[in-house]
Amino acid sequence: MLDYIDISENQLPCKKSSGARIGFLTAKASAETGLSPDTIVVAGDLDQMAGAVGAGNIAPEIVSESTETYLTVCVNIKNSIPYSDDFRIPCHCNALEDNRFSLLFWSQTADVILEWFKDNFYVGNTRNGK
Repeated sequence: MLDYIDISENQLPCKKSSGARIGFLTAKASAETGLSPDTIVVAGDLDQMAGAVGAGNIAPEIVSESTETYLTVCVNIKNSIPYSDDFRIPCHCNALEDNRFSLLFWSQTADVILEWFKDNFYVGNTRNGK
């Protein structure tokens, strides 16, 4: 994949598990934010990966679904899948400590579709006075 996007591995940060300690806030960041320079900086996580953990998706081959602004389906897998133009399902590091991976299928129009469906088919919507 790095060859495909024409960058080298040394241009990327090192891979850390979600929640892993990275270090402390820099003096510049401390001054700009008002936070203590002793503030611990940790690796973050993709919100959908954290949501999957919250839904109980914590082992390989478990599938979870979340419908919010996006509709996402997440399945944990044991090994990453190499990038390929023919396989367009994003493979992410998941939020678990064992450095496993997740396939994340998503639709960015879920909320618009659900709103349209509600407005056109839901009878008795008292919340909007209909």
